[in-house]
Amino acid sequence: MSRSHDTIYRQWLILRQIPRQPQSKPTAELHATLREEGLEVERRTVQRDLERLSTLFPLCAEPDGPGYRWSWLQDGAMVELPSMTPSTALTFLLARDHLAGLLPPSLMEILAPYFERAEGVLAESHLAHWRDKVRLVHSGPDLDVPEVAEEVRDAVYTALLEERQLEAGYFSRSRDSYGRRRIHPLGLVGRGGVYYLVARVDDKPGARQLALHRMDGPALLGAPVAAPEDFDLDHYLQGQSAFSYPRNPEGLVLRLRVAEEVAFHLAERPLAADQEIEPEDGDTYVVRATVPDTEALRWWLLGFGPSVRVEGPQGLRGEMARLTREAAAQYG
Repeated sequence: MSRSHDTIYRQWLILRQIPRQPQSKPTAELHATLREEGLEVERRTVQRDLERLSTLFPLCAEPDGPGYRWSWLQDGAMVELPSMTPSTALTFLLARDHLAGLLPPSLMEILAPYFERAEGVLAESHLAHWRDKVRLVHSGPDLDVPEVAEEVRDAVYTALLEERQLEAGYFSRSRDSYGRRRIHPLGLVGRGGVYYLVARVDDKPGARQLALHRMDGPALLGAPVAAPEDFDLDHYLQGQSAFSYPRNPEGLVLRLRVAEEVAFHLAERPLAADQEIEPEDGDTYVVRATVPDTEALRWWLLGFGPSVRVEGPQGLRGEMARLTREAAAQYG
């Protein structure tokens, strides 16, 4: 490799290693990275490269003992090698639009220049109007999303990211009780625009859900999180049906008599892997499936009104009959 090419490659590697503010790296670390890449250069050479690059790019040097720490200016223009494609830009912006609540604020701050660049790339491409043509909709009415205090959001995401405990005040759902809690963050779950922290609370065994909008006065602690043994977020959500409010961990064998349109719906979106649908006389069908025994199941069944009748198990049939009588009594 010629000397000029060697210089270009070295300076390109340096630029790749410099983080954007508020993060930074000292000259010594940048020098060590070059040596790991097989480039035997003096530290003074790296310092001269940085000084030269800072006249061409929006770099910031902060004194750090005998040397400096280097970073890209927070609002400095991005340098892309290779340049961002329209499809990449679209992916960045869709992620920002739909996943922002699941990303730490510190990461969103770092990604801000990429989002800004993506807006510019997309505006000049054939994909410019794609976001105007796609939407995510939810079943049921669109409810207002409760506001989460910025200090709560920042503390929770930091504690989760760094696996640290925190303390915070917490209101009950009815807001008739309040107390300070010692929290071991385990996972973050978004549901219908509301975000919940799955956590151990006050060193009690097991995990529970804390709505972020009911928290206040957070304080990060130095102690590490003590997770329940073998805790897994997917198992907590699926195996334990945590956000469906389980009644009985054993589940139940559900038997339904349903109208034709409900049968079509369940044929496309089965209740379970063992679901069976059999036609009866007329326009009714019998559906059988093994499902978790949850409160959410009851809400779902009630939502179909007279188009679904529970045939079994007998206990659930009796419960649904009582609930429908009570609902009818509300209308006189």
